[in-house]
Amino acid sequence: MGQSIGANLLESWAGFGIRGYRSYGGENVAVVGPMEKVHLVVGRNNVGKSNLLKVMNDVLPHLRGTGSAPANALFPRREDTPLPWEYQRAITLGLFLTEDVKQAFQLGNPNNPFNELFKREAYTAGTQGSIWLDFDLVQVHDTTLSMIPSLPQYAAAVSQGQGISTSNLQGYSSQLTSSSSSEPQTNLNNVFNAVRPWRFIPATEWVDAIRELTAEVDGKGSDTGLRNGRGLVPRLAKLARPSIATRKVDQAKFRALQDFVRDVVDDPDAEVEIPQSQDTIHVVFSQGEAMALDSLGTGIHEVVMLAAVSTIIEDTLVCMEEPELHLHPTLQRKLIAYLHRETTNRYLISTHSAALLNAELASISHVTSNAGFSVVRAASSPATIAHAVSDLGNRASDLVQSNFLVWVEGPSDRIYVNHWLHMKHPDLVEGAHYSIMFYGGALLNHLAVDDKATDEFISLLNINRNLAILIDSDRKQPDDDLNDTKIRIIREIKDIDALAWVTDGYTVENYARKETLETAIAGEYPGKTYSVPSSRHSSPLASTFDGLATKPSKITVARAVAERTQTEDGWHEDLWPRVAALAEAIRDSNDMH
Repeated sequence: MGQSIGANLLESWAGFGIRGYRSYGGENVAVVGPMEKVHLVVGRNNVGKSNLLKVMNDVLPHLRGTGSAPANALFPRREDTPLPWEYQRAITLGLFLTEDVKQAFQLGNPNNPFNELFKREAYTAGTQGSIWLDFDLVQVHDTTLSMIPSLPQYAAAVSQGQGISTSNLQGYSSQLTSSSSSEPQTNLNNVFNAVRPWRFIPATEWVDAIRELTAEVDGKGSDTGLRNGRGLVPRLAKLARPSIATRKVDQAKFRALQDFVRDVVDDPDAEVEIPQSQDTIHVVFSQGEAMALDSLGTGIHEVVMLAAVSTIIEDTLVCMEEPELHLHPTLQRKLIAYLHRETTNRYLISTHSAALLNAELASISHVTSNAGFSVVRAASSPATIAHAVSDLGNRASDLVQSNFLVWVEGPSDRIYVNHWLHMKHPDLVEGAHYSIMFYGGALLNHLAVDDKATDEFISLLNINRNLAILIDSDRKQPDDDLNDTKIRIIREIKDIDALAWVTDGYTVENYARKETLETAIAGEYPGKTYSVPSSRHSSPLASTFDGLATKPSKITVARAVAERTQTEDGWHEDLWPRVAALAEAIRDSNDMH
């Protein structure tokens, strides 16, 4: 069975831009995207976050059919027009180059100039695999605004390379529409009117910031509306008792929702039931006690409602305001994971929550205000995300720290740990699920994890209580004792049920096989000779090159080993249980089970 039309639209949708709507009245078009399945819009109060959701939900759908719409539908109130303001209203449509988009533009046609133009910066905006199409919103009749493709954007793309001229666009217009002109704008209009890229604007639904659970919508007894939770229960009852035609799909949805509720209430055998009155949701616990959802606390009530609404809605771009209201950060992360994993929608979410910003599942736009107008920037690097979270009033530590810290001696150890996790657990991402910090050799003497540590120690618990520490054993024989400092650190780590990993060999490098290290060193230092000790209880990089006073660089060797060793063969077998234990601890701290 093929995808639904809605699913195809969602797959092709990369984002949008606006200029000339409410607070978005500056010189530049404010662009949102590229959008992942979950896209977060963050910023201070009253900077224009909700306006972006309104553009997606209230403005763009009016243009989906013809690229034109009544002006009062797009801008229904006088305050929708920024004043004073001198620029043309504009819309940007961002599309991923899916097969549907390629077919719409006939990109396989050898005479099509957009085969080349869509690879250039003016259309890609720096993101290969997507195109960003600029349109002016021009009044063509007294009450109608139409999307007119941007001639300056086309001209900029032409100027960014060779081989495309005005005649190419004229010829393609003639081939595509049997009509052409000596005017490039007319030919551009012909092509875009034939392709109709605005048809890729997806269907949308709105979910309010204030939600309540009832059987009715606005007191009318209808079960068709879900934007504020009203009407949710009858729809959920249909999933619980599906028809024959939809039984398989509806049962899978209900099971996914029930598993989510079990996770939220921490009861693996809890059941979700809809009473005959269909005025609430019951959760039946494993001990047999049944409770109405609104009796379980506001946070659980809210998060289950949001998950249920998002389960019922299908193949839609859901605009959701501040889902974090009343939700503990753990519930916020569980919700985002559920939306990403178990629903068929995409999401545009306004939020003030740093807990949601840390979700690696989401792309982020940061909204600020400049000279009275809203400005949007993509938050994709640690620095830009840091600015976003600072804007929300959070401390730097609320953003910069991941949910888990791995303490290692130095930079080469970080290379190894990241490489091992990437090999065996590629879904774990540094900076999202864990961060690595250095304690550096002798500094271990100044680290403590006990809450009662004196001032001469750094208390690791004050930095992050979810932690692991990787320590070189420095054992010259397998049965040698560890020194007192290492014994103290290990004891304190175990007292808080954290992970202390002491290397099986002398150092971290001893997890690599002798021949693995020798191959890496030979590749990085041609013309030099180096002998790696056979024993794993000798430091493999402590000696000098034969006949020289210099040693191999631990960082250079670590990078070379990681690049050359992509399978388990180059490592000793006792490494992998250690890596598995570390990955399990990281998953626990990120609620990833």
